[in-house]
Amino acid sequence: MDNSLRFFHKAAAFCAYQERCLSEVREKLYDWEAESADIEPIIEKLIEEKYLNEERFAQVYAGSKFRTKKWGKLKIRYMLKQKGIPSTLITKGLQEINPEIYYETLQTLASQKKEAMKSKFDKIKLYNYLISKGFENDLVKEVIKENT
Repeated sequence: MDNSLRFFHKAAAFCAYQERCLSEVREKLYDWEAESADIEPIIEKLIEEKYLNEERFAQVYAGSKFRTKKWGKLKIRYMLKQKGIPSTLITKGLQEINPEIYYETLQTLASQKKEAMKSKFDKIKLYNYLISKGFENDLVKEVIKENT
């Protein structure tokens, strides 16, 4: 088996295990020391055979980071940009997040943090915490106003 085919199978397994984006696969191929001339044809074949799809990646990434890490849309958008995902696909990915559940999650995070602060409740600390999770400024202010 030639090296190109070997790297294709290795990359296909890498993509089949979990959704990946182009930059992750490209970086992994370089790490595996694939020939530079082979990398783009391998990536094209992965896309052709549906192992690699950036729109699907953006949707899965946005949904999973919101559900598991309770990240807000701003942080998810930033992290997807860091991975080289185009803005149009980021927007589509963020549409996977239900607005009602998003707001409920923000409220839950705010009340949990407020409870953790107990007698030392500090609006500024609560605000900074929610902003650091990637939630939008106007929503954070609204939720803090509701919680105080």
